[in-house]
Amino acid sequence: MTAGHQAPPTEASTPKRYLSLDELPPRPDPVTGLPEPPRAPGIPEDAPPPEKNSGRERDPLLAPKPPRGQGPLLFWFRLRRGYTLGLATCCGVFTMLLAGIGYAWDVILAPLSGVMFLAMVGVYYLIGRSERYRVGADWAAGGRRWVRTYELVNVTASSGANDDDDGIFLTLKDAGGRKMYYRVEKVVEADHRIWNYTYNGILHSVIASGAETNEHLHRRLGVPYPYPTTPDAE
Repeated sequence: MTAGHQAPPTEASTPKRYLSLDELPPRPDPVTGLPEPPRAPGIPEDAPPPEKNSGRERDPLLAPKPPRGQGPLLFWFRLRRGYTLGLATCCGVFTMLLAGIGYAWDVILAPLSGVMFLAMVGVYYLIGRSERYRVGADWAAGGRRWVRTYELVNVTASSGANDDDDGIFLTLKDAGGRKMYYRVEKVVEADHRIWNYTYNGILHSVIASGAETNEHLHRRLGVPYPYPTTPDAE
């Protein structure tokens, strides 16, 4: 969902190792969200338009509100209830079969299996409905947590045991002590415009404000170091 008409973002250039203040992309207006930030790293070139996501909630009446005291909501994502329930049911059936509890008729006829099946569907449904993201010009939210993206004091990245396959997990902490966790691939898949705005705030916080980072953030996402500070050797 947009607040007004958004101009298309410009393409991101090749990531640079160092970046000066003069090279930072513009900071969007806190109300209109313009100009829209450049395309952030981590978005596939063939990424489909966010509107093509058939599972997303589209009813404007169900749009979440911005955090109290923050600027307007620009973009948001949440799976539709029916879509989430369908996925949860499929996952529940698959889990039951993997666990060796029985086939579909056993699930229906056996009371204990039926209770377990409904419990699994409920868990998967809640997990699916909890996957929600929203963004404003200078704030981002995931679930119930949110941060001011241009006031970040700590931005770190991590991955699972399989560094290249498990995705990139971000921890964002702002000057107000708020903390939020982000899995980049999930946000990009949901709506890459949300990631564009979030990344622009990260970039400004790191380059202009000296937010604390870790090497993984620079290596995996290509976030540049503040110029002319010389980082530790990678």
